[in-house]
Amino acid sequence: IFDIYELYARRLRKKFSETNFGVADPYTLFTGIMNEQRDQLMEEIKKYRTATSSGQNEKAIITWRGAIGEQLKEVEQYRSK
Repeated sequence: IFDIYELYARRLRKKFSETNFGVADPYTLFTGIMNEQRDQLMEEIKKYRTATSSGQNEKAIITWRGAIGEQLKEVEQYRSK
């Protein structure tokens, strides 16, 4: 689950870096992005828990780890330094 949180943190950083906050109300824009990303994260966590039987299915965990690892590579430049 930690890697899923990391993935969404990187995606959030990417989204913020691509957003022009000077065009609209920055608070509304920021809140909208945060809410959208939070909802997507919660949905992904729900899928993970279902697919892995809340972390009990080792084969499913390995599959998820690989998929999430690939996605993390795609947003590597947005990791915390």
